Amino acid sequence: MPPSASTATEQVVTARSLSARQDTKKVIIVDFSNTGADGLAEYLNESGFNALKTTSIEDILGSEKTLSDEFDILVMVARLPSPSTLSALRHLNRADSPPIFVVATEGEALERVLILEMGADDLVGREANAREILARLNRILSRRTERPRPATSETAWTLRHAHRMLIAPSGRRISLTRGDHALLIALSDHADGVLMESDFPVGQMRTAISRLKRKVLIDAEIVLPIENVWGRGYRFDAPLLQA
Repeated sequence: MPPSASTATEQVVTARSLSARQDTKKVIIVDFSNTGADGLAEYLNESGFNALKTTSIEDILGSEKTLSDEFDILVMVARLPSPSTLSALRHLNRADSPPIFVVATEGEALERVLILEMGADDLVGREANAREILARLNRILSRRTERPRPATSETAWTLRHAHRMLIAPSGRRISLTRGDHALLIALSDHADGVLMESDFPVGQMRTAISRLKRKVLIDAEIVLPIENVWGRGYRFDAPLLQA
């Protein structure tokens, strides 16, 4: 059974007073599901994390420090749709919050998309096991600690609007159709996030990306660095400058 709010608060306060190794990643699990998340917290602790658990974000907002100073990542366990989860996301979707990962114990695809649109960094459903959750948390944290690559002429792709042309870091020039151009503008505008399939008419974005990648491979013998972010959309995984 999940702990009471007072017990959860005691757990967080006690954990804050404990010293942890500098290299241990701190995770706060907020359980809105009423099913208990003790097994997940235990698994993460056994896997090298310092995992704490509570049932309300109010229990962790009383410190003078920001959440990102205290925790490396925040995990929400919730049944969807969940007013408490949506309220928490609205409250936490700000620059000083750590990455947010949601475990949906119930919920339809549309409700999961809403959670991602509201600012969650990743989401899994009830079919996910603890090992997958661990892998996804590590992936989020590794991306957060990666140093951004400098956007220089040696590393960046350039999108030239006047000539409707894509220039590879090697200097190779690739002519674009109007649709290719619009797609790359959209990807460039989402350079720090993910271009979601909902941003395009149903079924069209995947086809457009596949066609563009094939065109670049055939015309320039270059693999275009567009990656599929599972369950969310697509990202241009390299500096992309507009000129």
